[in-house]
Amino acid sequence: MRSLPLIALLLALPLPAWAVDADGDGVHVEDGDCDDDDDTIYPGAPEICDGEDNDCNGAAGFLEVDNDGDGFMVCAGDCNDGDGAIHPDAAEVCNGVDDNCDAALAEGEADDDGDGVLVCDGDCDDDDGANFPGNAEVCDGQDNDCDGSPDAGEVDSDGDTFLACGPDCDDDDGAVHPDAEEVCNGIDDDCSGAPAPDEFDDDNDGWRVCEGDCDDENDEAAPDVEEIDDLCEDQLDNDCDGLADKDDPDCDDPPVDDDDATDDDDAADDDDATDDDDAADDDDAADDCDCSSSVAAAPGAGLALLAVAPLIARRRRGAAVP
Repeated sequence: MRSLPLIALLLALPLPAWAVDADGDGVHVEDGDCDDDDDTIYPGAPEICDGEDNDCNGAAGFLEVDNDGDGFMVCAGDCNDGDGAIHPDAAEVCNGVDDNCDAALAEGEADDDGDGVLVCDGDCDDDDGANFPGNAEVCDGQDNDCDGSPDAGEVDSDGDTFLACGPDCDDDDGAVHPDAEEVCNGIDDDCSGAPAPDEFDDDNDGWRVCEGDCDDENDEAAPDVEEIDDLCEDQLDNDCDGLADKDDPDCDDPPVDDDDATDDDDAADDDDATDDDDAADDDDAADDCDCSSSVAAAPGAGLALLAVAPLIARRRRGAAVP
């Protein structure tokens, strides 16, 4: 019975520190429990994402850090522990960065064409690195500066696939463009800066050299000029048939019109009132024709008169006898 007070005394004495297991994790401090106030910390404990040295190996896990002080460790989902604005609770902003660590950018935060401007920042064409806000407009039919439309001249109104701002010198005519063939029309069809040299009409006679004008400095020389009268004496090829004056059959002696519009000018003198036909006969109302010429022109009529003259004389004598 004397031993009972001794046992009670021993039980009342505090345990030495090495024998204490305050957190009840089954490991005493003397056995290596580096934190006897936390039952998740003891030698051999699994490391968890809490920033603590759970296994008492002298350091927390290498991902159990919060270097940027945003309250999120790498092991807890902080995808950039060097930027305090990036963590799982962050709001996405237009910066091309995964701000909320959901492993994806927000719609519009891409820069697929690599021009340095995001769609959410106003890139109107993220498939073409030549189109973004602030870029210079060029003649390509595209909205290079993303202001809503190409410049005024970047159109193809005539549908010939050439823009007015550049090579198309007439965007209202689909036949006029740099690939067009020059034709004889006085127009710069191929947009070379001027029509072909033979497409001009310098003498303003309505004919171009390419249309057959053989002398574009003389308005009396063209394919539709009639080579007559004085034009048959100028030693020129006025009708552009390749023949000049004496060699041109158009200049053979034609009938000469010596009077007014009522003259029929034929070779035979028909002695009408309006036909003066030759220099000697003016064919007026009083005909001055030469009768001797008429008789001479009819010898048969004179012989007939000689034959009947004696008969006429006898009748006159017989009439005189009582």
